[in-house]
Amino acid sequence: DPQRREFAEYMVPTPEAEPQGITVDAEGVVWFTQAAKDRIGRLDPKTGVIRDFPVPAGGTRPGARGGVGRIHTPMMGKDGFLYSSNEWLSSIVKLDPKSGQTWEYVTQTKASRPYGIQIDLDGDVWFAAAAGDYVGKLTAKTGIITEYRTPTPKSGPRRLTIDPQGFIWYAEWDAHKIGYIDPKTLEQREFAPLSHPKSGV
Repeated sequence: DPQRREFAEYMVPTPEAEPQGITVDAEGVVWFTQAAKDRIGRLDPKTGVIRDFPVPAGGTRPGARGGVGRIHTPMMGKDGFLYSSNEWLSSIVKLDPKSGQTWEYVTQTKASRPYGIQIDLDGDVWFAAAAGDYVGKLTAKTGIITEYRTPTPKSGPRRLTIDPQGFIWYAEWDAHKIGYIDPKTLEQREFAPLSHPKSGV
């Protein structure tokens, strides 16, 4: 509480769950991923009650490590579904908060490791593929994933944000740049920090 300068902690009921990403929906409910247990948690701050929702398990599937898929970054969609990247399984998971039903959308590029995600102005889901050198779009209405390669190869995009114009900005971990893609025209631009040798300055 910033006014009272007080903190509240909530113990996750699943041991060693490794809470990873977190988001808050329009009703103030907190959603978080449990990277080590293939689960998404729902916390009601008013009651302190946490409910777990299972997501498609890693098990022995390609890419899984230690039996898990590493559910990563959650984001509430404009359609009322919760979307999350499933890093090691290279997929995007959609969760119905009311029923707990899940859908999984696998990327065309194998082992591309979807990482950060954002919801664009039209309600579609964008994600950064940390090992795939592309930013991807999951069209919410059709479930189709489209991949857009970054101008710089081996860029390692990881995190995304969206600006007021609707441009999707991404941070390139390996290329030491930031870039954006215009969802309407699909134009991309990259920028290197002035301190980087490849900045051209």
